[in-house]
Amino acid sequence: MDSRWGGISVGVAHTEWSEVFNQIEWSEVCRTVRWSHTLYTIMFCSANYLPDAFSRFLPIQFAESAAHPSPRKEHLCGPGCPYNPSVRTVFTDTEAHIYAWPSKGGVIVLNSADAIDFEFLGLDPLDPPSRRLSNQAAEDAFCQRLLLLGAKWWDSEARYDVVSAIEDEAQGITRKLDFSIEEEPPPTMSERRLIKVAWPSTGGVWVADFDTTWAGVDEEDHLLPDDADVGRLKMARTMDERAALLRDRFNARHYGNIGEFEGYGFFNCWEIKEEGEVGPLLLPHETRELWKRAYYGKIPMPPDHNL
Repeated sequence: MDSRWGGISVGVAHTEWSEVFNQIEWSEVCRTVRWSHTLYTIMFCSANYLPDAFSRFLPIQFAESAAHPSPRKEHLCGPGCPYNPSVRTVFTDTEAHIYAWPSKGGVIVLNSADAIDFEFLGLDPLDPPSRRLSNQAAEDAFCQRLLLLGAKWWDSEARYDVVSAIEDEAQGITRKLDFSIEEEPPPTMSERRLIKVAWPSTGGVWVADFDTTWAGVDEEDHLLPDDADVGRLKMARTMDERAALLRDRFNARHYGNIGEFEGYGFFNCWEIKEEGEVGPLLLPHETRELWKRAYYGKIPMPPDHNL
C-alpha cells in the first residue's frame, strides 16, 4: 500500500516529477548559470573598475566623483640628503671603504681596504659592521687606529665627495654632481697623496708615500715607481707580506715608531688637528644643514664654508 503525505501519493508524485525532469533542457540551464556567474562578477567588481571605465560617458561633475570617490592627498618630496653619518663599511663592485667619525668633526676614510686592514682594526673582513659605534669615546679610539693605516681625514663628507669626483673625472669617469668641480678648491697634497702602510710583527712601521698625477704633480721625483703594482698589495695575506712588498717594490721607508713620520699623511694629527684642509672640520649635522641650504636655496651659503 502506498504511503501518503499531504494527500499526494508518493508513487504518483515520483512518476510525475520524473517526467518533468526528463523534459528539462539542461544545456539551457548551464547557459543560464554561466550568465548569472558573469553578472555577479561584474556587480562585485564594479566598485573598483566601472567608475574609471564609464566615467567618460558621464557629465564632468559626475565623472570626477565616480572616478575618484574620495579625495587623495599628494606629497611632493625632494631628494634625500646624500650623506650618511652612521656608516662604517661600504662595498663597491671592486673595493671596500672604511669610515670613522671623530668628535672633532670631519670624516676619516680608508679607501681600498684589504682583508688585513679589517683584521688590524679587529673587524671580520667577511662580515664587517655596517654602522659606526654609538659611544663617541669608543668611536674616537677607532678613528685613531684607522689613521694608523694611512686613512685620510676629510673636512666633511661633502669634501670627500668633491675630491673623489675630481679623481674620477681625471680617470675618465663621469657622474652626475650637485656641485661644480671648477668652483671647489683643488685637492691639497695630503688629500691627493697615495699612502700604503704595513705594521710587521718584527716591530716598527713601513710607509710608502707618493704624489699622484690626477690633480697635478708637485713632486715628479716622488711618484709611484713604474714597476710598482698597487693591485699586488691585495695579494698580501699578512702585514709581514705587505711589509715585504712595500720594502721591495715600493721603496717604502721603515720607522721605529709612527711619530717619526714627517710626510703628508694624517698619522700624527689627532692631538693637534683643529682645522680642515680647505675649511673648518664639520660635524655631520653641520654638513647636512649646509647641504639643505645649498640645495633648497633658503639662505645663501657662507663664503668661508667649503663643503
